[in-house]
Amino acid sequence: MDNSVEYIDGKQVTVIVNHEMDGKVLKIIKSHGAWGGIVILGRGTIKNKLHQFFELTDIRKKIIMFAGPAEVCDAAMKDLYETLHMKKANHGIVFCTELTGIVNSKGIYKSSNELNKLQSKEPSMYTKILTTVDKGKAESVMDAAISAGARGGTIINARGAGINQTSIVFSMEIEPEKELVLILAKDDIVDDIVKAISEKQKISEPGNGIIFTQKVLNIYGIAE
Repeated sequence: MDNSVEYIDGKQVTVIVNHEMDGKVLKIIKSHGAWGGIVILGRGTIKNKLHQFFELTDIRKKIIMFAGPAEVCDAAMKDLYETLHMKKANHGIVFCTELTGIVNSKGIYKSSNELNKLQSKEPSMYTKILTTVDKGKAESVMDAAISAGARGGTIINARGAGINQTSIVFSMEIEPEKELVLILAKDDIVDDIVKAISEKQKISEPGNGIIFTQKVLNIYGIAE
């Protein structure tokens, strides 16, 4: 694996839309050159007396998360907002957070914005590590993370949205099932955990996964 570090201004974008809109979202983000993505099935709630009477208070949602250079994410967010008419109620939500780092088949990246902040301010105590791999590999990710000092994590079933990861079966596009591993770790062991996961899953090879890291500003419920 190439351990060279390229400093970028990276962002992670989260899009929440009604379940049938995810296809449009994926087309938009792919057109802007984002670094792949993750699709998660979620559930939203609405407050409407008529719907409550018929017990129709749950709405299926799709949560799409992707990352890329700041300018790519900014352009994609604007396009999503305008194309999906998010100014109107119940047409979706899109928001972004700054990345502190990303590991994928193209190399290792760290945010120059975050680096500058940490040089002048006290760093946060925890970092979120988000790893996306093919279905069935999440346990291996957790094993690698625990061997490097992680205390545990959460595994979420998802669907991949990688640009080159779609197969054609009977003239239909089939996107591979994914597992999303969410780990919260203290800052002093984050690099060790990322390295352990990256090496065990061969993240440097295309199609083997992607790792995001983000600073956690506030956290509750974790025992010291």
